[in-house]
Amino acid sequence: MLYFIRLGFKNVFRQRLRSFLALGAIALSVALVIVGISLTEGIQGKLFSEVLGDVGEIVVAKEDYFQKKRFNPLRHRLSESAKLRDHLMKVDGVVAALERIDFGLLAEYREKTFPIACTGLDLLQYAAFSALPDKIVAGRYPKAGEKAILVGKRIADELKIRPGDELTVLGQTIYDSFMADDYKVVGIFDFGIRMANRIAYLPLEQAQDFLEMPGAASKILVYGKNYLEATDLARKLRRLDLPPGVAVRPWTEEPLFASMFTMIRAVRLSIAGIICFVAGLGILNMMTVSVLERRKEIGLFMALGMSRLSITAAFFHEALLYGFLGSLLGILLGTPAALYLHRVGLTFDLDRIQGLPFAVTNSFHAQFGPGSLVIGFSVGVVLSLLGMVWPVLKTFSMGPQDAITRN
Repeated sequence: MLYFIRLGFKNVFRQRLRSFLALGAIALSVALVIVGISLTEGIQGKLFSEVLGDVGEIVVAKEDYFQKKRFNPLRHRLSESAKLRDHLMKVDGVVAALERIDFGLLAEYREKTFPIACTGLDLLQYAAFSALPDKIVAGRYPKAGEKAILVGKRIADELKIRPGDELTVLGQTIYDSFMADDYKVVGIFDFGIRMANRIAYLPLEQAQDFLEMPGAASKILVYGKNYLEATDLARKLRRLDLPPGVAVRPWTEEPLFASMFTMIRAVRLSIAGIICFVAGLGILNMMTVSVLERRKEIGLFMALGMSRLSITAAFFHEALLYGFLGSLLGILLGTPAALYLHRVGLTFDLDRIQGLPFAVTNSFHAQFGPGSLVIGFSVGVVLSLLGMVWPVLKTFSMGPQDAITRN
């Protein structure tokens, strides 16, 4: 074996240009696989962590709320929602439970009005699951106990408001009576999506006072340790002694999110497969051409009486060295690029996406980990072996004379 390894090293560095091209093709292909897999995994994780961070991994609400929330969600509210929230927090695996209220308002500033969607919740706890604090482009995030409102960029642009201005909001209470109040605009956020920028956020207590529903909420958002474990966590919540008519629904039972997850995962796997295929094709092509150029050498070995096993072993070890060295170079190239995308990310223009019932950021980061390195290294080594050994085996079908004389 040591003989074949030494022979492999000599062959690798004998033709420097050919070795440089082969190692370069392997390194670039492995780097492409590492970056591609890291980025696609990061996009999937980012999309779902932010989507479910906004809408909750599990929603606890009245059964009627899930069926009729489009018509009048405030009518099917949870009374004593704080007590129910504390009850849910006792379940093992629950990281947080947030009361939430969604309702419509009419915003007014200097005699100009604009219809908006409003969400009331505990903004301080919500900051741990949402990208909202990172999307503040003017002003700041609300403080505890502050009578303040956080508005989207589209609202600010339409009404020409800035942080520090007093915004008047008009709406109806749960008793259908008219209500108006003034709130200080403390911050303006920009998600890069027009629909998401039409939302305003109020602290939960302020929303409850405005709607005249103290101690009540439309629903409770439950967050676990991992959104992929939401179904198992929902089973635990359903075993609790819940108030009559209260239902527990994980995101996997919501057709929109379930189909969205399936589609995103399929797209991610398809893109990863295409990247591996293109990278592998480059490795196979380079290694195959490298061996076909050495048919005369293989024929000469056969003519000298060298066994097919010995010839195959020699090229096998050479291919192994090509794959090992090229993959290491690929890791050295791909790791900095993947780490850069992990820290800095890529920004996409999502302003044309309209009608989404949730807010997503327009910045995505790669999810760099050992898995992408293992896959990239494996692709480089395995395809290097296939690209070199297969043409050798094919050459054995010729006689030594044909192998030596054929161009």
